[in-house]
Amino acid sequence: MKACEELRDIYGIEDCPECHCATGDDTEYKDFSNKYIVVCAQCGHEWDTRDLDEVKMGKLKTRVFDLYKGKFKNITELAKAMGISPGHAYKVQQGKRRVNQKFIIGVMKVFPGCLDDYFYID
Repeated sequence: MKACEELRDIYGIEDCPECHCATGDDTEYKDFSNKYIVVCAQCGHEWDTRDLDEVKMGKLKTRVFDLYKGKFKNITELAKAMGISPGHAYKVQQGKRRVNQKFIIGVMKVFPGCLDDYFYID
């Protein structure tokens, strides 16, 4: 998928927010190794599509930190049971790191059940 098609079809963006030009065929990805950054050919404005995902879909949040207390003494113990580092768990709790696949898999190991019981979109 071309960068201009991704902006238009997935995010509904047809104009650059900086120079207001149409995001045409000359709008491209920053480089082949980074398909998250899209660059306007007219003014050089960059979009990080991961930020656009968050705006479009909301941010995935977790209820795990409210629910673990009856089962584990602390977050370090919870993190070890989940198979992630305590630092990873603390950063998710503080909002400094997003909930990712590894975190979700860890939650499902420790708290079997429906994903809706442990995650929500904010």
